[in-house]
Amino acid sequence: MTLFSSGNEWDTSRMYTIAKDDAASTAESGTLINGQGTNIPAPDAGLYLFDVSLKELTYKTYALGDNIYCYYGIENDNSFNPIASTGTAGEYSGTITLATDSKWGAKFYVENAWTAFYGGSDGKLYYNGDGIMLKAGTYTITVNLIDGTYSAVQQ
Repeated sequence: MTLFSSGNEWDTSRMYTIAKDDAASTAESGTLINGQGTNIPAPDAGLYLFDVSLKELTYKTYALGDNIYCYYGIENDNSFNPIASTGTAGEYSGTITLATDSKWGAKFYVENAWTAFYGGSDGKLYYNGDGIMLKAGTYTITVNLIDGTYSAVQQ
């Protein structure tokens, strides 16, 4: 795979690859160069989040699995709560219950760890965005990582 910033995809000044002599970069993570080098190895078949930093010239991939994980943003509760795939690629849905108001806002992590996450506002998801402010209560949460949307319907 080759990454391109905006513009003519064959403009090598907008092309990001790995260096021809780079033996350390893999399909999962690596170092980019600006210009024509070697294509990034493709990951196994599936749906992935690509986290690319053109400032740091790095990339990391996260395989999207059967769950994403909701951090409620409640003081003294650092747990991740799984939200299951709906069977539609990139969509997850489930019920969450917040015992108190979310102090820092709910966020959706693609792994059961403090790694890649989405926050949001007004029904739109933002990668590494601010948490979604929720009051205490039970919600049906639906997150669509492909469309970049979410809903939180209080029951």
